[in-house]
Amino acid sequence: HHNTPIFNKHLTIHMSDPIYKEDDRWIVNDLGEEGRNIGGWHWEEIKALPFVKARLPELFCVADKPLYIDDGITVWVKDIKEVKGEATVTNRKRKIAAFYEFQIRMTYEAKSVDGKTEKGEIHVPDISDENDLDEFVVKVTVKEGSGEGKKAILDKKRADKPLREKMVNLLTGLKQGAGIKFNYGSAEDSVRTSAQSESKKAPTQPAVKMTETKTAPESTSNASSSSTSTCTVTLKEEFLAPPGHIYDCFVDPKRVQIYTNSRAEVNAHLGGHFSLLNGSIEGTFIELEHNKKIVQKWRFSSWPKDVNTTLTLNFEDNSGKTILHLRQTGVPRSDEDRIKAGWRNQFFLRIKGVFHYGSITPY
Repeated sequence: HHNTPIFNKHLTIHMSDPIYKEDDRWIVNDLGEEGRNIGGWHWEEIKALPFVKARLPELFCVADKPLYIDDGITVWVKDIKEVKGEATVTNRKRKIAAFYEFQIRMTYEAKSVDGKTEKGEIHVPDISDENDLDEFVVKVTVKEGSGEGKKAILDKKRADKPLREKMVNLLTGLKQGAGIKFNYGSAEDSVRTSAQSESKKAPTQPAVKMTETKTAPESTSNASSSSTSTCTVTLKEEFLAPPGHIYDCFVDPKRVQIYTNSRAEVNAHLGGHFSLLNGSIEGTFIELEHNKKIVQKWRFSSWPKDVNTTLTLNFEDNSGKTILHLRQTGVPRSDEDRIKAGWRNQFFLRIKGVFHYGSITPY
């Protein structure tokens, strides 16, 4: 009905009026990719192994740039034979993180001034985000030539430094986003302002950290044995996301490392080990019901070996939201307040803040 008026308190507009039909301000155009995920507010996860495969030849396989020249011996990397594993780059609100675990096989050729030649393979079997950038093993195998069955022409110690320098270059690029141009849209300034305002809403006082040191009075004196007085901690928290999303925040090591901003190992299967907050918390999974329930043996790593708690997490679906019910038994009574604060500040608030699953108003 083109002549049906639209009313409000101050203005009446007819659909047939020229201003309504022709003024571009009434038209919402499709902004294409630039209009999607403005400011990177939503979680993005992009496969980055293609970046690794493309970058390796650029770093290693350059004809006029041998791996090293020393004592009359020249060594070139001829080809990247295999890159096997996985690499992922994630982004949310301009926070980029890389998760990777892969191995590399490359072929090399070595020549000496006296005419000896050698061909072989360089194998780097375990490149992982859990290790330091230059922390990996290099294996060299001679396939043919003068060094076969004898002392290799390639000097592994001499090759080690340039190999590690190039690998650090590769992994640094991976951690910086693997050359991926994430969409921050045209609303950059407003996003920055929003981020600043969100940070103002976050707790200004230092969060109670869920970590321990061996000098902490409560861990050395009050959590000293299985006969220590214990209590049960119960908490309930609402998240603005379905149970599957919140469940993943406790079983997906990538997500755990993102919101805790620390190293985590999570093997989510019966009997699987986990280690959180750079090793401050450890335990095992003793029950898993997908998207519904998690039960763990849970402890601070600095507690005596006979001190353990049992943690139960139940994920209740509440019309697309999640009510998380936490029950932790066997908690040393002296640690009750600290563990409650740790769950809230180190886990619940961070999950909400990083993944946008609810208000980050401090407790």
